Amino acid sequence: MWLCIPNAQEVYELAESTQDWGYDQKGTLKRWQENVGKYCAGNHILTLAVLIALSGPLLKFFPNIGSTIFHLAGETSKGKTTALQIAASIWGHLKQFLMQWRFTDNALEGILTLHNDGFLALDELSQLAVKKFGPVIYMISNGRSKGRFSKDSELKEIKSWRLNILSSGESGLEDTLNETGDKVKGGMEVRFIEIDTLISDEIGIFNTLHDFEPTDSSKRREQAAKFANHLKDVAAKYPSVVAYEFMSRLVALISETPGFADSLYKLYKVALDGLVSKFKLADADSQVLRVAESFAVLKVAGTMAIRLKVLPETFEIEESISFNFARWLSGRGGKKNVEGEEIVQHVRDYLIQYQDRFKKITKNTDDGKLAVYPGQSVIQNSLGYVNVCKEQTVYYVIPKVFRDEICKYYSVKSVRNALHKKGMLQEKDGANARVRIDGMQNRYVILPVNHEAVEQNSTKNDTN
Repeated sequence: MWLCIPNAQEVYELAESTQDWGYDQKGTLKRWQENVGKYCAGNHILTLAVLIALSGPLLKFFPNIGSTIFHLAGETSKGKTTALQIAASIWGHLKQFLMQWRFTDNALEGILTLHNDGFLALDELSQLAVKKFGPVIYMISNGRSKGRFSKDSELKEIKSWRLNILSSGESGLEDTLNETGDKVKGGMEVRFIEIDTLISDEIGIFNTLHDFEPTDSSKRREQAAKFANHLKDVAAKYPSVVAYEFMSRLVALISETPGFADSLYKLYKVALDGLVSKFKLADADSQVLRVAESFAVLKVAGTMAIRLKVLPETFEIEESISFNFARWLSGRGGKKNVEGEEIVQHVRDYLIQYQDRFKKITKNTDDGKLAVYPGQSVIQNSLGYVNVCKEQTVYYVIPKVFRDEICKYYSVKSVRNALHKKGMLQEKDGANARVRIDGMQNRYVILPVNHEAVEQNSTKNDTN
């Protein structure tokens, strides 16, 4: 039996015993299509869940696209777990393929390895057990465990994996990182693709209830709950049949098709070009294009599943990809460099919040030298100096403060780049400038901020 199981080799391993892994199947593909698949049609989030579940075996053909977490965020009892259960049952029993985020990073490495080239669903992000979530996101995407030594000082075997994960939770990336003391970085957002799932307050994540749609519109909420429960029940009746048929037919196609990888890449390129054209991404930030690449792989997976007659031709792949990519893009705030804007805003907010910790200075009209205003009280833990000019306020920040406090949640390089693009960083030959203040010469990070930006931020902070 060809199945995508742990430690897959050149193609995929032949499973001698599938029961222990949760791959043992029940029912038939036709029954799954009639009782589960037909209800996914027209429901874009359910369709997305199916595509994510089927995409893992194809990642080996796209080595530049790492493992990705697709996260369904939104209120509880709106259907998110239903989507996860449908996706998990594609591969097998829920006990092995639908778990919660209650893992240490060591345990998670083992679970990911067991699902290599396959699929894993992780529910309830709020149950996260690790102390820092940011490193976990990068670990999953990089596909390799940490290097560790045994008690005998021998390097343990490095674990590896390659799969896409479907996640869910009421909280999203930013809230989770805040709880663990991290900060959102652009590199995380392309590895943790967060999609707002609430389509309707009445029917949750669903676009349509199909034959569960009530004649009385006031009962839609009640019928949506019945629809979700029905999907959970029927999905559990047909574990692994979809993955088995998909993998069996995929492996046969790979074996029979010379240049299969090239033909698959052409499909991917068409899918990616379609997203770039539809959403006008030619001038988009590189992070947006990275996410578009991940969605393009999902479209390839769906296209292959239809060609192999695992999914019906009525499965609305194009609509689901466009719908969910648009929701992600909207949630992100558009196609431009959000991280750069976020960094600039962070620096401005920091300077406003701690402006009382800067000693005020002025430029002497006679000799042009900078001097401290007389009569100021002593400032404990001073951050540097500030010179309020006619058009802008110039902050002279102590380099250590800039590195350890202002850049606490970002790399120094990314902060410098973002500030430089906004004209908020004054440097001397790419380094901190030497400045003489009150006769003492030292290096400072010089940050000029125009008054309009300061006033806008002050107003914003006052109203929050």
